[in-house]
Amino acid sequence: MRRIRSGLMRTPFEVYSRVTALDEFGQNLPSFVDSSTKVFGYIKGLTAQETLEREGMVHARTYEIMVRSKEKNLFGSTARLVSLADGRTFEIEGIQEYDDRQQTLTVRVREIS
Repeated sequence: MRRIRSGLMRTPFEVYSRVTALDEFGQNLPSFVDSSTKVFGYIKGLTAQETLEREGMVHARTYEIMVRSKEKNLFGSTARLVSLADGRTFEIEGIQEYDDRQQTLTVRVREIS
């Protein structure tokens, strides 16, 4: 059985949902709006990735954020989390797991620079 460690869940995050609209040329223009949902959590870990693309090496930092929430559908692959403590923006890559009581879930995110 996993420990939740609820004393560490004191960082507020705001959930942003992706919305697409058409611009004057008919192309999709993505934007993010506040879904008026705030969750509390903590950043568990950090991993670094390097990928080779056309421009050269691209570095990415991937985190795991444990949040207290039962609503799994808030954290889709098109949503973002914004830390209200320091203003960092994280793009959600996926939900990793629930705990046994389904009170918390671990979200894999990538920091947007």
